[in-house]
Amino acid sequence: MKTYAPGKGPDYGEDKLHPKEIELKGGTAEKAVNFWFYHKWKVIIALFVVFVLLVACLQTCTSIKDDVLVLYAGPCNIGASGVAGMGVALSDVLPRDFNGDGENHATLVGLNVFSPEQVAALAEAAKTDTNIAPVNTYVNQRELSSFDNLILTGEYSICLLDPWLYERVESSGGFTKLADLLGTAPADAYSPYAVTFKNTAFAKAHAEEFQYLPDDTLLCIRNTNSMGSVINKDSTLKKHAEAVETFKAIMNYQ
Repeated sequence: MKTYAPGKGPDYGEDKLHPKEIELKGGTAEKAVNFWFYHKWKVIIALFVVFVLLVACLQTCTSIKDDVLVLYAGPCNIGASGVAGMGVALSDVLPRDFNGDGENHATLVGLNVFSPEQVAALAEAAKTDTNIAPVNTYVNQRELSSFDNLILTGEYSICLLDPWLYERVESSGGFTKLADLLGTAPADAYSPYAVTFKNTAFAKAHAEEFQYLPDDTLLCIRNTNSMGSVINKDSTLKKHAEAVETFKAIMNYQ
């Protein structure tokens, strides 16, 4: 049998090199291979960053902008579906498209906050009922701090609050009088600044969407005496004026 040297023979031809013997002689291909060998992870990371930024940009460009933000704070853990349903109902009552994007869109943000009395009552009940979980006091304090910060900045003007949280803000003069907004306060108002939300025609007409809220939840609206109105006065006052329009639409709902 005839033998051939490496790279020689019928499959290669007498004058052809074996693939392992082929060397790149400084051409474009060699430069590309060398670049990839030394920089491939940099390229991969750069491409990943570009991809993430592109997705974020697309989400920002296509996301619906909020016309009005509404804050709920209290012991009810509403859940995502409940928040979404309430947001739809609130969007329907908006008097107009405030930001001009062609959509009436209100968003409800919920904070799950318990009073000290509610924390103690749940801790006591949990001793005899395994279906009841005691309140995580660390998380509760964190949520309360978030509530205080949101109230202080004035980002959320329309509020749905548990009575103890309402009193926490009202005691420092944080709300606008109903009479100043509506001309006169409703006969069944909880106070000069708040109404029991489920007594309103709007809440009754959307009872299914607002079924998760406790019956004593109060509806009120912030005034502009807040840090937010000082730091970014024009924007805060504009948002507050739009919230006032929405609040009036809720209260005058037929």
